[in-house]
Amino acid sequence: LTTIPPFSFVTDINEKCIIGSGVLKGNPRSQEFFIINFSGEMQVLTPKEGSVTNAYYLMGNKVYLISDYETLGESYWVYTYDIESKEYKRVEIPIEFKPVEIYYDPEDSLVIAKRDGESRLFDNGKEIKTPRGTISGATRIGDEIYFSHSSLVSPYKIYKANREGKTEIVVDNRKIDMGELDYVKLKTDVDVPAWVIKRKVPGSTIIYVHGGPWSEVDNSWDLLIAPLVLAGYNVIAPNYRGSTGYGSRFILMNIGDPGGGDLRDVVKVRDYAVESGIANKVGIMGYSYGGYMTLLAVGKEASKWDFGIAGAAVADWVEMYDLSDSLFRGFMEILFNGKNIELMRERSPITYASNVKVPLCIIHSQNDTRTPLSPVMRYVQELHKNGKTYEFHIIPNLGHAIYKVEDAIDLLLPALIFLKKLNQG
Repeated sequence: LTTIPPFSFVTDINEKCIIGSGVLKGNPRSQEFFIINFSGEMQVLTPKEGSVTNAYYLMGNKVYLISDYETLGESYWVYTYDIESKEYKRVEIPIEFKPVEIYYDPEDSLVIAKRDGESRLFDNGKEIKTPRGTISGATRIGDEIYFSHSSLVSPYKIYKANREGKTEIVVDNRKIDMGELDYVKLKTDVDVPAWVIKRKVPGSTIIYVHGGPWSEVDNSWDLLIAPLVLAGYNVIAPNYRGSTGYGSRFILMNIGDPGGGDLRDVVKVRDYAVESGIANKVGIMGYSYGGYMTLLAVGKEASKWDFGIAGAAVADWVEMYDLSDSLFRGFMEILFNGKNIELMRERSPITYASNVKVPLCIIHSQNDTRTPLSPVMRYVQELHKNGKTYEFHIIPNLGHAIYKVEDAIDLLLPALIFLKKLNQG
């Protein structure tokens, strides 16, 4: 029908048109939405220039939007756009706090609103009391509301709430001792939120860096974090600048500066782990962009770490740009605020491979098209040439995304064995 820019996504379709969102006007610090009819005609729309707006749902002639255009970064609300009258209208949702993420189901009148890494559920403006954590979905069946819930220390469960708001578990899960969960905000030149999962005694601590970078660790069950905690490690998961869940201003802070301010945020969290007495050894671990941050941290801040574990990492932005498809090239041009080859080179871990001082475990999938294997192999060759201590695991027949528990096991098992050997040493 038509061509859309690389970093754009279709979100809904009906018998008249297709909608979606993306960086459509060339400004990496804003996001617009589009409407495409079946003749291929495309409209790019925004309620306000410079705002971040996502179209997510079609109902008749109305497009449902989530946008920060009235607050420009402080909070998001739900709006409708009438395709015929071309009018925007805010959906009045009577809740008592300003969410930075919000989902509204116009058919069920249910709202999931989120702030500071945790979500709350509302039915026609009335809050349903739920446990502390994250609600990943909700639906109304008759007079009852069913919702899925988890936290960093509690696996997924299904609850139901009756008309009076009383909740009960309808599908339970295993009860697991995951230690204590804290939430802190540390200060660099920004507030850096972090989740802290502590075992009963101080010990080896892993600073777990999420991928994305436009993602977050919220208070929900995490398939990569939970095994580390169950193996006996303290885990601290920072939401560095560029993370979602804290408003669009925070998300946009690492554009033009990947591996800069976000790395300072991660190092600050490392220092907190040591100074607060949580850690007697501290390492860094991450997957995808988190793997990139791991390799960059052990090269640029080499004296801060006792070990590093990098999965599906970016080792060389320049080579990866040459190897990437149009989607990922579009992502890199947004992240680096243009095709900035010099900055890509300066922020590539391979530039600092000779500085590495600590044992590294590098895990990469053979068929990863998002972060290709070739630059990582060159990084490993640099480690070898400079006499560094490392393990390199290539997982056959696996791509970038983790779809199944078996995929997570393939990636985590080498990491857990590496950690066990370090502790024994």
